[in-house]
Amino acid sequence: MTKKIASILAILSLVWNNPAVMFAVENAFIKSVRVSAESVYISADKPVKYKACFHRVQSSENSR
Repeated sequence: MTKKIASILAILSLVWNNPAVMFAVENAFIKSVRVSAESVYISADKPVKYKACFHRVQSSENSR
């Protein structure tokens, strides 16, 4: 039970810090958040348009 709560809080923390989600929160109420291995699905009370931001991260081994 503790692991489940910790994982839910970690997922919500990651989702909450996403700028696209912050924009959606300002414009609509989020009904549910579903997380899969590769995606985050957010359903809201009204349609929300946002631009996803993806950043590539280089490992220290590749940058040498």
